[in-house]
Amino acid sequence: MSLEQAARDLTQAVSGIDYDGAEVHKCRVALHGGMASAAPDELAAALRGLVYRMLADGVVSNFDLHALVGDVLVERGLPAPRNPPELIAYIKGESPTRGADSSVAGQFQFYEWQAAAYDWEDGDKQHPAGHYVWGEGIPSGVPKFKDVPTLIVGPQTIRRSWNNARTFGGLKSNVTVTEELKEDEVVSLLAEMKAAVVPVEPVETQA
Repeated sequence: MSLEQAARDLTQAVSGIDYDGAEVHKCRVALHGGMASAAPDELAAALRGLVYRMLADGVVSNFDLHALVGDVLVERGLPAPRNPPELIAYIKGESPTRGADSSVAGQFQFYEWQAAAYDWEDGDKQHPAGHYVWGEGIPSGVPKFKDVPTLIVGPQTIRRSWNNARTFGGLKSNVTVTEELKEDEVVSLLAEMKAAVVPVEPVETQA
């Protein structure tokens, strides 16, 4: 048994993520602009109205998910500072050392799919903090829309950085884009997500 296969088996045992099934690797990333006051206009415009289907392989923590998805988005032209390539290679398991920089800088804000119901065009409204996908979680905990884990990505509202230690040194990880949805598909998908959000009823209090 290879070291990588042993790491995959251990990962499945402690997290419940089966890395032998391709379905668990698929994820959907929808990008939203809005909140221009929280980000440069260039970023807000670039984020608006894009949806990517991605394949995440061997990613066992949301910190790694944030770092690798962020790197893919910057690589595809989104205007945000890119983390050093040596650090990304370390997270992927392609390098034994992190290089000169040991901390990953957050580039975007990640939300659950239910945040699609938020009015992203109104920069004065509070961002949907109740739907953050925090780095402290695991990818299998990202809520699914139509059986696919789905992230909404917006401009960064909380500047975060973290020291990235490899969870399993023998397990390589990667995030790749498999498809970019067409404009009409994006509009339809976001409308479906918005319609599927269950409204939160206000709690009545007794006087």
